[in-house]
Amino acid sequence: MKKFIYNKKAMVTLAFLAGLFYNAWLLGFWLNPTVVKSQLLSSLGALDQPYHEIFIATDIVSGLLILILAFCLWKRPTTDSFLVKWSRILLPVALIGFALTTILAAIFAQPQAGKTDLSNPLEFAHDMLSVLALGCMMIAILLGLVLFRNGFFCLLAALYFISLVFSSYEGLFPHTVGPTGQWFNSLLVGLWLVITTWKLLKAHEQS
Repeated sequence: MKKFIYNKKAMVTLAFLAGLFYNAWLLGFWLNPTVVKSQLLSSLGALDQPYHEIFIATDIVSGLLILILAFCLWKRPTTDSFLVKWSRILLPVALIGFALTTILAAIFAQPQAGKTDLSNPLEFAHDMLSVLALGCMMIAILLGLVLFRNGFFCLLAALYFISLVFSSYEGLFPHTVGPTGQWFNSLLVGLWLVITTWKLLKAHEQS
């Protein structure tokens, strides 16, 4: 296990696979094009949709891979300054929260695509878990900015929050701006996982 944690190639590959499974919604362009082009991505896993088992399973696998990644990153010792040290500790914790809420949101899948009925316990659980997942990822991205204060991470964070605004607006007001914001949001999460993992490992080698 120790050899794996200190193997940069293995860790970056793990982050890449986590991001790849998280973006399995791209399969929707072939498996369920109507829904992927008109509704939020969680609708692909709604229980009334074809191939929903695939999208539920890929979200769960992605969450499990992120859990492993967060644990490995958290176990890495650090001798940095107080702020950086605690940011390195809390970033994996935020990722653990993101992973767990992503897994649970997939398990408590929407009963029907495109319908929001918060009086339904399953729908309520799914929506709340999805919001919590977004919150955990926002915290992780902000902690990443504390660790890597450069233009590229600022750009990633800015694009993430812009895409989050559009996807949130579509969630509140369906069939207005469309799911494009959430497409970019998910792709940015996958990219962020890989780059952040690589940067953390590189920073550890230089410390």
